[in-house]
Amino acid sequence: ATAVMQLRDEGLLGLDDPAVRHVPELAAIGDPFGSIEDLTIRRLLMHTSGLQGEVPWQDLERMWLYRAEELLGVLHLARVVTPPEVDQKYSNLAYELLGHVVERVSGRPFTEYVRASVLDPLGMADTVWDPADGQVARKAVGYDARSHDDSPPVARDMPSDVFVADGGLWSTLEDLGRWIGQQLRSDASLERGEGQVLRGATLTEMHRPSF
Repeated sequence: ATAVMQLRDEGLLGLDDPAVRHVPELAAIGDPFGSIEDLTIRRLLMHTSGLQGEVPWQDLERMWLYRAEELLGVLHLARVVTPPEVDQKYSNLAYELLGHVVERVSGRPFTEYVRASVLDPLGMADTVWDPADGQVARKAVGYDARSHDDSPPVARDMPSDVFVADGGLWSTLEDLGRWIGQQLRSDASLERGEGQVLRGATLTEMHRPSF
């Protein structure tokens, strides 16, 4: 979302642009409620597009675990499942597609753009998509729900190269503190300067409740 707003502030896209304008492959998505152009960037950002929640899948072994570069090839399996703006319909797929919008508009791979334009300016060097050896040794242990005994099973790691624009980052408390510090800037008049990734007015716009 931050990357999209940066590109908007630079005049390279509009929030009410149809996403298909920037990623023509989105035309393959089925939409029984109207035109595919109703999937605007704003609606994808705010989970009001009606797009299905997860990446489409048919292979029971892979489920929704498609890599970002594979995703555009399976969009003919995707559907808009509720009319836009009727309600919120959470969609991880929407954010994966926004990652492709960022790539097309910026002309750079999504991870490269976010590293250069968001993570590095905030000093978030320990926030990565694919943990290095030293980071792997420091990973927190995740657990699944308990079933028939008192010992929760250790959760298996998802492949690091599957989730990119919809929650694929590993981070630390220290780096997340830097991220929260960015969000808590209170002066809406501040411009985007050194060590900042968004204008104050843009942060205020992103934080404004919507009904």
